[in-house]
Amino acid sequence: MSFTFERLSKANIHCLVPLYFALYKKQLPVTYFEKKYDTNYLTESLFGYFAFYNGTPAGFTGMIPYELQYKGKTELAVQSLDSMTHPQYMKRGLFKTLMEKVYEDLNAENISFIWGFPNDGSIKSATKKLNWQPTVPMNGYCIPVLNRYVSFTKRKMNNLYYGKDALSKIFENELTNEFPNHSLMGCDYVTTVRNKNYFDYKKFGGSILINMKGVKIWLKLNGSIFIGDMDNISAAELKQLMPLLTTKAMQCGATNIYFQTHSDSEIDKSFAVLYPNFSSWKILYHDLGSTFPLEKIGVTFGDLDSF
Repeated sequence: MSFTFERLSKANIHCLVPLYFALYKKQLPVTYFEKKYDTNYLTESLFGYFAFYNGTPAGFTGMIPYELQYKGKTELAVQSLDSMTHPQYMKRGLFKTLMEKVYEDLNAENISFIWGFPNDGSIKSATKKLNWQPTVPMNGYCIPVLNRYVSFTKRKMNNLYYGKDALSKIFENELTNEFPNHSLMGCDYVTTVRNKNYFDYKKFGGSILINMKGVKIWLKLNGSIFIGDMDNISAAELKQLMPLLTTKAMQCGATNIYFQTHSDSEIDKSFAVLYPNFSSWKILYHDLGSTFPLEKIGVTFGDLDSF
């Protein structure tokens, strides 16, 4: 079976739509992908490769640039994402081939490293075939809000009443343009650079910024409320805040409230006093010449490509 390969461009980005649908049975508009890959505040380059078979998209892997920092220094890296192989063309080595093609472009443009949140299916391929390495583990927290039947009904009603703006309408009185301080900045971690350009870019995913009782929180609704990040607060302050956030989450029709972070951070210590944790997503990285200790990459939900 002979495949042809093309680098991601504005001319072929629409090919992500049928490929995504073939895997996930969800129709996303091409504008979603155009906004997602538009990181011209960092670079005009698009990083990714398609595999085609007889003109039909058979596979893809993409990368989105992020600026990361460590002890006052910054480097341009990329997050690996949207690795997809059409069900008809699986087990033909496309994941490895496409990744190697992207490597060539990354090296040519002096990208320092690759990092990402691999799913269970790609962890084995990334570590064994591409020599990716794990970082420090993450803790996750899940605060129940509504049972899934009530949650579904409430979100359906909200969609009829508010349309796509349900989250921002329900949190209308708490909306702010200020973003929270990175909760991992005080720890010994390699972290994403978050500034106005970063948060303006992140709006494509539907996240919002709120200020609730003086605490800045970055969140998104996707069945549940996902906290992208929030100001560091004590356990006592968190105990007072969470009932207020939970009430709003109920209005949104959220099933749960989720948060994830790293075990030695101050915000983790505050959550750990109040809630049990679980082992959250793994982070892998591939070094392309970084000077940072990449085993210390520290991220939160907000750094996920789709947040």
